[in-house]
Amino acid sequence: MPPPQAEKLFLISFDDTLGEYRKLIGEAKQNQVHLVNENFDTGRPTRFGQYKMADAAYEKLLEKLAGDSDKVALDKVAKDLRGDIVVFYQGSPGPISAKAKSVLAVLQDSSAPAAIAPPPSPSPSSAPLRPPAAPAGR
Repeated sequence: MPPPQAEKLFLISFDDTLGEYRKLIGEAKQNQVHLVNENFDTGRPTRFGQYKMADAAYEKLLEKLAGDSDKVALDKVAKDLRGDIVVFYQGSPGPISAKAKSVLAVLQDSSAPAAIAPPPSPSPSSAPLRPPAAPAGR
């Protein structure tokens, strides 16, 4: 049997969790869920250097964003994701791999037009087969 103080803390924590859960369910019903990227152990935002597995995951994400090249198509990276990655590395030495560093630099300076790789144009063999559209007015 836990001591009364521990039981009281548990009940307070449980009530807080239940309240947060209800709030999130309400937001989900309205398609307005805003989840914060925070460390569940500390309750603080995740930052580079605080958790090795998170550091490795972010570095792998940066490398995947570049694909087979060192360029990233910024129009393919959601603005919120881009902001999250930049905040994660803010004030840190950044990722270890050169490829990840290159992608991070592009995300940090997303205004650089040379950094934006245009999306590939479809080849004739991969273009969808559709009948030509009828002229307007018919």
